[in-house]
Amino acid sequence: MNIVGITATYASFNAGFAFLQQETFEYYEWALGCFANVVKPRVIATDREVALMSAIKTVFPEAQNVLCVWHIEKNVLAHTSKYFAEANELHEFLKLWTSCVRAENEEEYASKLCELEESNSSAAWEQALSYVRDVWLPHSDRFLRHKTNGYMHLGTISTSRGEGNHHALKTYLKTPRCDMLMVFDRLKLMLQNQFVEHKQSIEAEKISTSDKHLLPCLRKLVGRVSKFALTKISEQARCAQQDGCTRSFTSVWGLPCKHRIWQLEHHGYALDPSEVHMQWHLDGDDLVAEANASEPAAPLSPRSSVLSALREQLYSREYSDGVVLAANVGELLRTGMPHLQEPQVVTRRRGRPKNRRDKSAFEYVHGNKCSRCGGAGHNARTCTQ
Repeated sequence: MNIVGITATYASFNAGFAFLQQETFEYYEWALGCFANVVKPRVIATDREVALMSAIKTVFPEAQNVLCVWHIEKNVLAHTSKYFAEANELHEFLKLWTSCVRAENEEEYASKLCELEESNSSAAWEQALSYVRDVWLPHSDRFLRHKTNGYMHLGTISTSRGEGNHHALKTYLKTPRCDMLMVFDRLKLMLQNQFVEHKQSIEAEKISTSDKHLLPCLRKLVGRVSKFALTKISEQARCAQQDGCTRSFTSVWGLPCKHRIWQLEHHGYALDPSEVHMQWHLDGDDLVAEANASEPAAPLSPRSSVLSALREQLYSREYSDGVVLAANVGELLRTGMPHLQEPQVVTRRRGRPKNRRDKSAFEYVHGNKCSRCGGAGHNARTCTQ
């Protein structure tokens, strides 16, 4: 289990790891419970994994769980394509469904959904409509745009950030044949390098300035807010207007919208850093570091943790209780520990390894595509063009 977060510069960082024996509610609840001791996220993006969604609701009841829109679109394609005999009808259904998902407000969504239902022209259309009603619309608050625009998810409407982070993870692990100590050491090295890179990018943005950020309304933010946030605000400043504010931009990104910028510019004021969410402040991490500076660092070694807890219990009790505790520990040491064996290593066979990944359901729908001409049903070797 790999948990990925977003920095002030809109880069990714690894927030947590967990090895799970099974992908069940109990294991997810344990992993998220451990993660809750460190931080309590406000928004978590996942795919539609019921066990994980239930664990998030239990451990983080106040957090918003966003479902990956990309996975939803691919699942709808994979499960509804079998109902349609004609590709044009399937394409029209998917087009209307996508317009429902991307509706900007409640009125537009109701109109698009009504159009999707009234376009029911065949039994195949009714079966596909029943699928999205039964499987996806019960979770509509987690992926419909006009619903998710009500809270700050920083544009995270898919799990692509986590999927992309797998490459960085595999770069450090290098091989799947690692024991736990090797995995721990390599993850530790990755996090150390990640921290250094993050601090370097923060310090670089404090002293460098881009020409597109030299706007009068941004003069108090340059060097204090990340360039990503400044770019977002400058885009809003170039189309500033007085009316029609829906506050969706501010609720999603934690940044002032074009209507707020118009009000400030109309009165000759500049944006104050307090109007920008702390997510985008370049000094936000320093505040957290100062708050945690007085706390003693937890020992990383399991042996150190056990010895520290045993020493505390041994000297904090009465003498007679200490004797009993020492006797119990001595009996445990005399019984010995079971011998742990390394997993059996499979001898590498000659020839090219056959480690092809399993295709997703939507990939079977699309079929094989030629890398030369892009056509379906053949490859580059058999292409006639």
